[in-house]
Amino acid sequence: MLRRIFIGVLVVCVVACGSRQAEEAGITSADQFVETLGLGDNFSGICYGATLKTTTFATIVEELGLPEARKLVSGHLDASIAARQSTWNQNLNAVYREFFSDAELISLANEKASSPFTQKFQRNRGPVGGRMQELSSELVEETIKEALTKAYNEMTDARGE
Repeated sequence: MLRRIFIGVLVVCVVACGSRQAEEAGITSADQFVETLGLGDNFSGICYGATLKTTTFATIVEELGLPEARKLVSGHLDASIAARQSTWNQNLNAVYREFFSDAELISLANEKASSPFTQKFQRNRGPVGGRMQELSSELVEETIKEALTKAYNEMTDARGE
């Protein structure tokens, strides 16, 4: 009985200590850089901002009014974004690798503002953004097109057209 309790306590300690060490260790691969820091989270905002400027969205607004148009389009846009988020993150990670070594990315993710590469990170924000735009503008367009097409079709189907 005492042996079972001891083994149980030992297992709990090993699991707890292992979890704490994993948290303290941070990332070990540059592949985790974008996701760990949430750098790809802007994909949604970019898609929403561009969607609101389209003539298709304006047409849906004319037909349904702004609140209903936003509700209809955002449901489809959220699904389209979710389906492509990992591709966006992979593209962004690839772009960062054009400007930084794996060791630098790991340092930035783990040490954040204390990393010796923080200034380099700040200096390269513009070039990284420009390169990301080159690499992923088609992905943004596909995402928006899919969402607006589905929203428009749903609207016209509801009207019986």
